[in-house]
Amino acid sequence: MNRKILKFVLLALVAVGCIGMTTNERDKEKDTTFKELTVSNLRKTDCRHGLINPKLRDSISVSYKENTLFVEHYRYSIPCGQDSLNVYASMSNDTIWIEEAVYGLGANCICWFNSFYQIDNIEKGNYVVIIENCSWPYYELYPSKSKKVYNQILNL
Repeated sequence: MNRKILKFVLLALVAVGCIGMTTNERDKEKDTTFKELTVSNLRKTDCRHGLINPKLRDSISVSYKENTLFVEHYRYSIPCGQDSLNVYASMSNDTIWIEEAVYGLGANCICWFNSFYQIDNIEKGNYVVIIENCSWPYYELYPSKSKKVYNQILNL
């Protein structure tokens, strides 16, 4: 029982650190242009097992329509057992930061899923869009940075 509680507390601490990591890099307290964005319609497929062609990993598609940014993330590889996904988004000046955080107790196997979400109230303009992956085992091994999986300039 104590071991379960310890794992839960450790997971919660890692999740809090993961969420705060991107914010610390931008130092939003000094940035008067910082704005939290609304993420909606988050959905994902069940975790699928099986080999993935290494050339096809982490494919991301970003599109825009009527002040909404649509993000599709394909073949998101994670340790089995991490079945909870949260997405956080913010904007500072012309940069949109998106953080995909995966939670759960990992197992000794790999699976993958596809996720879909949208970010609302994005005005037309030129933006740098950065999507970072912050899954629990990756953060534990490399706490100083999350994995950047997408960095693109968009002309909306």
